[in-house]
Amino acid sequence: MKRYFAFLFIITSILAQSLEIKSLQVYTINNNELPVVTQNEKLTIEFDIAASFEPNLVIKFYFCDKNWVPYENIFLENQSYNTAYNLWFDHVPVVSGNVRYHFKDQYPNIDVTFPFSGKWKFFVTESNDPDQVYAEGRFYVINPQISIRHKLTKYRLNSQIEPITELQRVYDLRVSFSIPDTSYPMDLDFVEIIENKKIDYPINIKKERRDNLRYYETNGARSFTFIASDIRPGNEYRQVNLRDRNKYQPPVTNAHFEGFDYDRFQQFGAPDFNGGFELVRYDDNYADYMQVEFEFSPQSIISDDLFLVGAFNDWIVFPEYKLEADGGIYRVSTELKRGIYDYQYVSGEIKGNEVHNIDWYNLEGNFWETTNNYYIFVYYKSQKYGGYDQIIGYLKINSGNL
Repeated sequence: MKRYFAFLFIITSILAQSLEIKSLQVYTINNNELPVVTQNEKLTIEFDIAASFEPNLVIKFYFCDKNWVPYENIFLENQSYNTAYNLWFDHVPVVSGNVRYHFKDQYPNIDVTFPFSGKWKFFVTESNDPDQVYAEGRFYVINPQISIRHKLTKYRLNSQIEPITELQRVYDLRVSFSIPDTSYPMDLDFVEIIENKKIDYPINIKKERRDNLRYYETNGARSFTFIASDIRPGNEYRQVNLRDRNKYQPPVTNAHFEGFDYDRFQQFGAPDFNGGFELVRYDDNYADYMQVEFEFSPQSIISDDLFLVGAFNDWIVFPEYKLEADGGIYRVSTELKRGIYDYQYVSGEIKGNEVHNIDWYNLEGNFWETTNNYYIFVYYKSQKYGGYDQIIGYLKINSGNL
């Protein structure tokens, strides 16, 4: 009997390891927007599945604190309405990259609700083994309690703060609001600003930090203005367009059919998706997966490591996306589904399993003409249900309106 159970465990483990989630999409409008669920909106979760068998999966949703850590609080776990069961999969007509199934559904629904305003995560897991996580995603749920006013203006940093002229170009953003009488000013926490889709690199204006570039003002009662005077606009993102099936053929292809990528510090880029991407539909006969090689030719001596970052890795600078030097050309490869992706190159240093001292501008440039989306969130330390980080205000603005 013990041998039987051991054999069953091994088989289950092998099957679990042979399943892979690919091309995860999390959006409300489209993949060019940050996934923010407001009133009467639905969150769409969509992905491909590479597997030799039809999987049995569930999606579990968790309410999180301001650091994306799920709460372990029975009052915040939303029991009975936090799991999507009986997921329906479509068959992919053309197998590529071992992808055989496709999933797409919207939430909230009769099984899943989002009762709290704040940060949320979901995990795609094995139905009978919740510890077997195949993919995870993040999104925001907003039930606003306040109205936000903003003022975005061009500003130039003092040369004593930033000696490089091009990097002196910044925005001054002022976020103003009043909290209701039922709220306590001392429990107002901070303002978070997300540029495009860079969730892991927020611009935070905290009450405890007060310097010449980020601070807040108050009338001593319930009116506040949070100010950030150091928001660099950067450059328009680069794009790789893999839709042309004559140029880009699996299993291996080059991202630049015409040549290499170069420094763009002095060159303004073309319009982009504000960090987003567009994929070929799963039922397209040319919804291929391919290994795509990116090549970068620096125009100056590089002292730090170089990394590829973009819509295909959630704009997180991972060590595994480090470019390797090869005769003066830096290269890195990643698997991509046919489509269009925003991306860029950054420099940084690998320390442990993370990349630190990331520079977003030394290879890409910094221009006031760049058009970005800025998502503004106001956080409040709610004392309900044992306490949680509540988003009480939300506003999306676009720098192209200047």
